[in-house]
Amino acid sequence: MTFIDETQAQQVRQRVLTARSDREKFLLQMKQRQQKGWEVAQQCARILFQEFRVKRVVLFGSLLDYQKMTENCEGSRSSYSYWK
Repeated sequence: MTFIDETQAQQVRQRVLTARSDREKFLLQMKQRQQKGWEVAQQCARILFQEFRVKRVVLFGSLLDYQKMTENCEGSRSSYSYWK
């Protein structure tokens, strides 16, 4: 088992306190990103219907619940190219 010294413990406590105080702002950002993701998903569904007559598109993952999104999840990326 690895132990941390008091300086490291204080740094961890400070990061936790900062994250707690920033939570509302973070959730607002994730909600805005979720909305943008929904818009993109709807555009994609329209294209799939128009070009391939797809009858059903299923959305899954962190985009369904903005409170479960993180900065690193695909639903929260401000720009990402799947066609690289």
